Amino acid sequence: MQFVQNSQSPAGLWRPGQQAPSAKETGGATGFARMLDGKLRQAEPGSALAGGAARGGGPVRYSPHSPLLVAASIGAAPGLFSAPVVWSNPTPAAPKGAYRMHYANPRSTFPLRPVPPPATPPPASEHENEDNGLPPAISTYHSSRFQAGVKVGQRQDVNADVEQFHFPHLVQKDGLTYAYFIDHSHGSENDVGLAVSKDGVNFQYQGKVLRKGPEGFDAEMASFPAVQYDGETNTWYMLYEAKADHDDLNQVCLATSPDGRNWTKHGPVIKPGDAGEISAVDVGTPTMFKENGQWHVYFHTLAKDGRVRMGYAHGQDLEHLSVKQGPLLDVDSQGIEGGTVGARSNVVKVGDFYYMAYEVCSPDTDFHRAQWGTNLARAANPGGPWFKMAGGPVLVNDRPGMGMDGPELSLQDGKLYLYYRHGANATARVELSGLGDSSSMYLAHQADASTPTRL
Repeated sequence: MQFVQNSQSPAGLWRPGQQAPSAKETGGATGFARMLDGKLRQAEPGSALAGGAARGGGPVRYSPHSPLLVAASIGAAPGLFSAPVVWSNPTPAAPKGAYRMHYANPRSTFPLRPVPPPATPPPASEHENEDNGLPPAISTYHSSRFQAGVKVGQRQDVNADVEQFHFPHLVQKDGLTYAYFIDHSHGSENDVGLAVSKDGVNFQYQGKVLRKGPEGFDAEMASFPAVQYDGETNTWYMLYEAKADHDDLNQVCLATSPDGRNWTKHGPVIKPGDAGEISAVDVGTPTMFKENGQWHVYFHTLAKDGRVRMGYAHGQDLEHLSVKQGPLLDVDSQGIEGGTVGARSNVVKVGDFYYMAYEVCSPDTDFHRAQWGTNLARAANPGGPWFKMAGGPVLVNDRPGMGMDGPELSLQDGKLYLYYRHGANATARVELSGLGDSSSMYLAHQADASTPTRL
């Protein structure tokens, strides 16, 4: 099956032009279409979701965040497509990848025919309300994107002997991987737990190392940790997202430890509003590294326009940071990066560039209803400018809802792994390759602490 462009339609109409493959299951066959540079180029085997396309159930609903728009005439059998018509959607910046559509009458040939342009929705303006209940975006990303031939390896499920092991921040030392993560176990949610692994896949739970306070700035939440060891001061540092109570705003707080196990809290270091109007609602999910005596801190911001952006702060002392006004990395005006450019990973240096993974989602008033994923960004300097990878995200959830998010980068045995959340707060990883010479790859912050003693 092949897709070709209908030159008579300025809206970018695409239709199947050859005989479809035979059905492999009752009720229809499966065709695959590939998006390249925001255009539907060809059909080929693959796996992923057809944005907006679903099998059965009558006509397909249009989504402004979907890379494909499908129209169909319904055949005699209820819910089966007898003559699918496929457009590329000009609204989002559609990522590369394979998109699945289902259709009936699998041995038919569908010739090109002109279709009225109104069938394709017009592009949305960033100055207009999108069809998601959100107000106009106060700012959007207008920079270029970098090109990289990134390859994503096979998924490996990560195992841990504790429930809901997800959003880990990983520290490598002496051949071991230490994971500080959101700990919901033992009847108390939103604490920080620690697990240790010899292979980066199977983790042994070590217990909770930071708990919510009985009152004060982190009585509701003390979680989403980032941990680094500073050899100059022989001290472990943790930044974490905190919340005082249900009605309070989230903020970034600091804790220190002599051993990575026993922590002393120092209170908030980045508060809502510190990064300007993009951070008016809250800040959180921090990460950081130290280079040449300077701490570089990355965190999410939430604005009153309902969108999450990436903020940045720096300083020689984590308790006295200079916070950048405005976003370090902004949301797109539409599409899957139009709602969130948020929680980010360890920073990895490859050659002359710094790289991070960050989570994305489509704009929606309910984050649980949005479509989530993970993309990569790079910069020549820690403070930016940072550029998004063209053709991303590298991971996309195949349905609305959270998943393929909460990314973390980790170097293990000369290989770069991307850890991410999937399913019901579980963790998996994939190997990433193609960013550059692996011999020049290292974590921007190199931990040199002695191994923390076991609880």
